[in-house]
Amino acid sequence: MRLVVAPLAALLVLVAAGGCGGDDESSADASSVEGVPWVLISGVDVEGWEDAPPSITFEEGTASGSTGCNQWTGDYTFDGESLELGELAMTAMACPPPADEVERAVVDALEQVAGWRLEDEELVLVDGDDTELLRFVRASPAGAWEATGVLQDDALASPLEGTAITATFGEDGELSGSGGCNTYNARYTIDGGEIEIGPAASTKMLCPEPEGVMEQETAYFAALEEAVAFRVQGGVLELLGPEGSAVVTYVRGADELASLEARIAELEQQLEDALADSGDATADAQEMLDAAREKYEAVSGELGATSRQLADSQAELERRAAALTSAEAARSEAERAAGAAQSQAEQAAARADAAAARADAEAARADLAEACLAAVADVLRRLYDSDDIADGLEQAAEELEQIAADC
Repeated sequence: MRLVVAPLAALLVLVAAGGCGGDDESSADASSVEGVPWVLISGVDVEGWEDAPPSITFEEGTASGSTGCNQWTGDYTFDGESLELGELAMTAMACPPPADEVERAVVDALEQVAGWRLEDEELVLVDGDDTELLRFVRASPAGAWEATGVLQDDALASPLEGTAITATFGEDGELSGSGGCNTYNARYTIDGGEIEIGPAASTKMLCPEPEGVMEQETAYFAALEEAVAFRVQGGVLELLGPEGSAVVTYVRGADELASLEARIAELEQQLEDALADSGDATADAQEMLDAAREKYEAVSGELGATSRQLADSQAELERRAAALTSAEAARSEAERAAGAAQSQAEQAAARADAAAARADAEAARADLAEACLAAVADVLRRLYDSDDIADGLEQAAEELEQIAADC
């Protein structure tokens, strides 16, 4: 096989690949393969290839795909069970390890392709001896993604700094995520490589900053409805408009549930710290807090079954955590001022009066701590009993913030 370099727009590497095969299967059967994006599941013996799996699509006489690093395209011909690939034009981007090894393995396999077959809805490409070379499954947008580009003013634009646009495509046809300010839900359907996304229902918050975030969100929701097709190549999901160009691009998202659980733990710790100054007089209250924590742990187990809703609430909790931190700082400053005033009063008062005042103050703090912890336990109890975990969590966060401010 000969590799040649041709003067294409972005320096393309042409790889000649071809083959022949039998004609036992009618060419009409190839229609089940064409127009469908396929993603590799086996055939590359390189550790780490799954991080950016290669892909292939056959459509109207043109095959295209990704090696996991570079993109390629070329002609193809189905004839029964035989498959002939013409010269493949491939971009010449430098690929770091292990992507370079993966690419060499994929290109080598494509050079040997001479036939194909379907096995349990999996596309198998074979050589002239009918030996399996590469195996693919139908690509799907299912999973968590983070947008890297959104069509805005007729061009793809990266999300504004400080914003995160996310999408979680569920296996049940449910789409949810964050538009950069508001969380949203929509329904989607796929047919081969085609996709249809219904109107997004979102929360109605108005985010004043960063500047342009609301316009960005409006453009994103419009791009979702404009999408008519999708492709998954090298760990990148692209939603395509009617003219075949990308209207939204995504990369795989991080484990948002783990991050959200860490934020919940941080909020709980902040609340404990806010109540810690109640001293030894809160021993009974501590038992209540332990009981509340046990309830929280039980609720956390149930929250694992609602990870998609929790992931969508992360941004909202971040903002509320910041508000809680500010409230705690203000409360601490007020306590320091109150302590100074109390100290001056104690110096002016008689020792007996000062002792009585301190005793009264200790009793008042103990009562306040008990009331605060009772309120916390009540909030967590209602969260545990809530039928709607997402709404319940949002309400609980607001009430906990108010309790922190009051206490």
